[in-house]
Amino acid sequence: MEIIIDKYNLNRAISENKDKYNTFCSIINYTDSSLHSVPSKRSINIEKYLNLNEREKLRESSHLVLIGENLDYNKPAQHLFSNLKLNEFPSLNLKLDFYRSIEDFIVNYAPLVQYINEDWIFTNLDYTSIGESVVNYLNSFNQFKIQNWLKLFTDSKVSNYTILSYNHLHDGNESRTICELSKNLYKINLPIEAELEIQTIHGSKKVITTEYFAHLTLEIITCDKRIIDLQISCIKLLSPIYEHPDLSIY
Repeated sequence: MEIIIDKYNLNRAISENKDKYNTFCSIINYTDSSLHSVPSKRSINIEKYLNLNEREKLRESSHLVLIGENLDYNKPAQHLFSNLKLNEFPSLNLKLDFYRSIEDFIVNYAPLVQYINEDWIFTNLDYTSIGESVVNYLNSFNQFKIQNWLKLFTDSKVSNYTILSYNHLHDGNESRTICELSKNLYKINLPIEAELEIQTIHGSKKVITTEYFAHLTLEIITCDKRIIDLQISCIKLLSPIYEHPDLSIY
């Protein structure tokens, strides 16, 4: 989301009610939104915030939120943005939401923050299944790529490897982001830190077992507070030696 708020509303929230302002900031962080503070006025240059000059991007959905009594949201969208002619972009799927105050915005979005928390994630995720998926995926991935990375940390050639086990360490809840796809449908990007036990085979006999740290990103789709889809969007194997690079696997 791109959130545009007039400076009067923002400054009032900061000075009068710190709790509501903190909730407002939490929603921005959780939804991975951008906040823009503008002087109170009736006309806004939307191109500045949505990069509408690039026509290829117009096919993507954009979500714009305006907060402020002085942002005249009772008029049609075309009257709000004097520098944008919406009728020139028929393929543009622009979602516009208007709120008179931060309080009105919080009423709509606060439930999102309240139920998708650490307890909900811990209760609803099957960490055993996630671990099995990671092990199976890495064992079937491009072996040449992983072998070349593993050989950076040994003096002898790596002829094969096996991911033996996955140990979940903790969720990166402070870095998770939430995106509203539609009503009651949300996408959560959740970072996870884990430890992998990797066995490498050198030549025909030598076997070495080493533990490597890994960062994962889960893409979780929820509907009516239930997980309906879960994908591992990225796995990053962390280098145990500072001079050598990490290995990202998509």
